[in-house]
Formats: sequence, C-alpha cells, structure tokens
Amino acid sequence: MDFDADFLSEYYKAVDILTRERLDRLKKRQKVDSTSNRAGERLVSYKVVCHYCQEEFSAKSNGAKSCGDRCKKRLSLEKKEARRWFEKNQERIQDFNETVNKL
Repeated sequence: MDFDADFLSEYYKAVDILTRERLDRLKKRQKVDSTSNRAGERLVSYKVVCHYCQEEFSAKSNGAKSCGDRCKKRLSLEKKEARRWFEKNQERIQDFNETVNKL
C-alpha cells in the first residue's frame, strides 16, 4: 500500500506529541536553587524545558511540563487533536504498521 506524504507527516507528528512526555522523563532535570522559607521548609527550583514552546524555565515542581497556563492549555489541545487523529485514521495506521513490519 502506498502512503502519501501528508499521512506520514501527520502520523509522525502525532506520535511525537503523544510520546514527548515519556521521552522527557528520561532526561535529567537540573536543580537550580535550594533555599528555605521562614518555617524552615526546604524550597527547590528546577531548570526545565517547556514541552510546548521549548523555552527553558524555572519550576518549583520536578513534574512541571509547561512554563505557564497558556502553554499548558495548548499542550492539552495538541494531545487531544493527536488522539482524535489516531482514532479517525485507525485502519490506515494498522495498514502502515503491517507494511513496516513486513520490511
């Protein structure tokens, strides 16, 4: 079966969006600063790269994925669109995977 360039580019884009989070877990996050507040609680900040805009930012949480609410919302919408695309093109994706496995 012949797959057009549009299908392949959309397929790889959707795969990239949905696997970006798993691949980021493998990267080591860098601790930037460690301070204490008045109550003696230790505060740590991490240097993290935003999943959406790819800019580096300082986060209070080790699990932060986006630099702000705007990027967080856009990232969420991007993932939803990728999942919808996979659901809509399930048969073509199966054909593509079978073709690749035969090689």
